[in-house]
Amino acid sequence: MREINSAILQENDKPIVQLNHPKLRIEDGIIYVDCFIEKDFFGKDYRQSIVNSKSYFDDKTYSINAFTSSGSLIVFNKVAMQSESYPSFKFSFLCYDYNTECINAKNEKNISLSNITYFIAEGIEVLFTKSSETKRNRMMFGKDESRILSFELDHSEIHFNYFDKKRNFNLDIGLIKNVENDKSVLVKFFQKQPISYRFYQEIKHSLKYFISYLSGNNIVIREEYYQHKLEHFTRTYSQNELSDYNVNHFLPIHKVQFKHKRIINDYVDTFSNYLIWDRTLNLSEVIYLINQSKQVNIESSFFILLIVIEKIANSLYVSGLIDKKKNSILNKEEFSELKSEITQLIDQKVRGKIAKKQLELLKSKVGNINNLSKTENKIDLLLEFCEIKRNDDIDQLFPKLRNLAIHQGEISYERKDSSKNYHTLYILINSIICNLIQYKGLRFIEHKNGTNYISKKEEYKLNIEKTVANTVLCR
Repeated sequence: MREINSAILQENDKPIVQLNHPKLRIEDGIIYVDCFIEKDFFGKDYRQSIVNSKSYFDDKTYSINAFTSSGSLIVFNKVAMQSESYPSFKFSFLCYDYNTECINAKNEKNISLSNITYFIAEGIEVLFTKSSETKRNRMMFGKDESRILSFELDHSEIHFNYFDKKRNFNLDIGLIKNVENDKSVLVKFFQKQPISYRFYQEIKHSLKYFISYLSGNNIVIREEYYQHKLEHFTRTYSQNELSDYNVNHFLPIHKVQFKHKRIINDYVDTFSNYLIWDRTLNLSEVIYLINQSKQVNIESSFFILLIVIEKIANSLYVSGLIDKKKNSILNKEEFSELKSEITQLIDQKVRGKIAKKQLELLKSKVGNINNLSKTENKIDLLLEFCEIKRNDDIDQLFPKLRNLAIHQGEISYERKDSSKNYHTLYILINSIICNLIQYKGLRFIEHKNGTNYISKKEEYKLNIEKTVANTVLCR
C-alpha cells in the first residue's frame, strides 16, 4: 500500500483544509483516506454543530490532493466524509470513484493526452498457454553453472486487428497472470501504434462487459496505467472486490482440455461486432444480467434468463433491423376456411347445452386462435435473425414454460425436468449471444456419459456492418 505524506481537501479545485497525518487505506477494494484536522478550522461553534449532529462536511463532495514520499501527486476524485470523531478530530474520507497517481507530472490534466499501456481486470479465471521460467544465473571458475529452477504457465498472446470507419489498430495484447490476485489478469498492449486515452474511454464500458461475458463474472477494472512522453499516470478504482467467482461454461477458458483451442483468440475477433450490437441492442446490460443470474438459485436464474431473452427480442424488434412478421400463424385465406368449419362444429356439438350468449362468445374466440402473441412473434424473429433452429426443447420453452414461469412461478411441469429446462435455456441464451457477435470458435454444450459435446458455427448469412449501416441510413 502506498504511503502519503501530505494531503489537502479541496472543493471545486479550491483548497479547503490541510489534512494532518493522512493515511491511505484500502479495504475490500474501497479507498479511504484517514486523517486529523486542526480544531481551529471549525471555529468556536463546533460544539454546537456536534450537538445538532450536523457536520461541516455533510452532504458535500470533495477531492483530495496528496503527495507521496517520492513527491508524486495522487488525486482522489469524488470524496465524501465517511466518519468523524471528537474530541480527537479524526476523520475518514471515502473515495467512491478513483484516485490517479501522477509520476513526473504536476497534475492529471495531461492524462487526456496519454496512451493506455495496461489495465488489470479482476474476475477472470483463465488457463494460460505460454510459460515463464525461473532461472539461477551462476558462474564458477569460468564455467556457467546456471540452471532453470521452474516453469510456470503465466501468460498468453493475442493478435487482433481492430478497424472501423475512423480507426485501424493491429493489436498485440498480452494476458499476464497477476501474482497479487490469481483471479485477475493484467492486459498489456505491446503494439507500436498506441491506444489513446480518449478512444479507450469511448469503448471502456463495452470492453468491460465484452470481457465479462467471456469470464462469466461482471469484472472489475481495478487499475489502469497511462503514459504521455515522460509522464506516467496510474488510476486505481474504488470498487468492491468480487466475493463470488463464476465462469462461462459455454466458452470454457478455465478448462485444461480446452486450453489450446484458441477460444480467447476466436472470441476477441468478434469485438468489432460486439461494439455494433452494444450500441444497437445494449448488449452490455444483457451480459450484466446473465452474469447476475449465476448468483442465485436455479429458479431465480431461469426467470432472469427469460427476461434477458425477451429484452434482446424486444430491442431487436424495435431496432428497425428486421422485417416484422404478420401477427398470424396461417394466412388469412387458409384460416378463413378453417374458422368456418370450427364454428360450425362448435354450433353442432354445443348448441342447447349452454346459453345462446355463451355460445356466441365461444364462437367469437375462434378468430383469435390464429393470432401470435406479440411476445411469441418477437421470439420467433429473434431466433430466425440469430440463425437458431427451433427444436422440441426450445418449443417447450416458448411459449409453454415461459407462460408457466410468468403466471405460476414454476420452471417445469415435473420437478425432475427443472435442471433440463434450465440447461436448454442456458444454451439458448449463450447461442443467441455468440451468434449475434458471430463467434466462430468452439462452444461447449455439455459433458455427458464421459463425452464432451462441443459445436461450432463458422458461417453466418448476415453481414452485420452492412445491415446496421443500411438501417441507420434509412432512419
